[in-house]
Amino acid sequence: MGNDIEMRPKKKYVAFRHKQAFVSFLFLKSKLKAYLNIEIDQVDDPLKKARDVKDVGHYSSGKTEIIIKQNGDIPYALSLIKQAYERS
Repeated sequence: MGNDIEMRPKKKYVAFRHKQAFVSFLFLKSKLKAYLNIEIDQVDDPLKKARDVKDVGHYSSGKTEIIIKQNGDIPYALSLIKQAYERS
C-alpha cells in the first residue's frame, strides 16, 4: 500500500484513510475486528471469512467485517484490506 495513508484514532476504533476511510480496526481482548469500507460483493474472498455488516450496528463506518483471531489470519486479512485500499 502507499505512503499516503493517514491514521485517525477515534474513541472506540482506529480508522485508516487513503482518499477516504478504507479500513477501521476495533481492538478486543481476544480478537481484532477489521471493518472494510467496501461492499461484500466487491471483495474477492475465496475463504469466505468476510461478513456483510452494512445493516448491523457496529463501531466504524465499514460495510464488511473480517475477524482476526491469530497471527495466521493476518496475511489473508491484509489481502482483503488491500482491495479496500485500492477502491478508496
